[in-house]
Amino acid sequence: MAAALPAHAVEAGRCSLNQIADAYKDGLARLEAGDYPRALIAISPLADAGLGPAQRQIALMYVDGKGVAKSPIDAAFWAELGFRSGDAIARKLARDTRADLD
Repeated sequence: MAAALPAHAVEAGRCSLNQIADAYKDGLARLEAGDYPRALIAISPLADAGLGPAQRQIALMYVDGKGVAKSPIDAAFWAELGFRSGDAIARKLARDTRADLD
C-alpha cells in the first residue's frame, strides 16, 4: 500500500493527481481490510482538502462508528461537505444523515 500523503502536501497543492488517487485508493483498501485508524489517516488530508469522495467515506465511518465514535452530527456534516464538493453519491447520504438528526 502507498504511504499516506502528508496533510501539508495536500493543502498546499504539492501533490499530483496520481498521488491523490493513490492515497484515496490506499484509504479505501485500508477500509476494506478493516484497518480503520490508518484508513482515516490516509483519507483525512484528502477530505480536509475538499475531495468529495474522501469526505463521503469519512461520513460513512461516522455513520457506522468505524475507526471513529459513531456520530450522526459528524456523519451529516461530512456527507454534506461531500455533496457540496461535487460527489453525487454523497447527495443521498447527506439527505439520509440529516433526516437522522430529527
